[in-house]
Amino acid sequence: MDIDEVYNIIGKNIRFYRMNNLKYGYLSQESLSRICMVSISIIRNMEAKRKNNIINLVAINNIAKALDVPLYKFFLKDS
Repeated sequence: MDIDEVYNIIGKNIRFYRMNNLKYGYLSQESLSRICMVSISIIRNMEAKRKNNIINLVAINNIAKALDVPLYKFFLKDS
């Protein structure tokens, strides 16, 4: 698996769990940003799969906690 695929998988999964969240229902990027205390630009960049950005594991962990989703699920290819 190359780095482009990793970015695609993480971005797709963050978007999926943000939009289909059991705890909150649908969340906008802005709402998720407020809940997890992660910059909205970080969330946008991750979901947009911009490969020139560094994957921020602390941000991904904060997003996972806010969405009440186990961290490993953001790395699964077919979730």
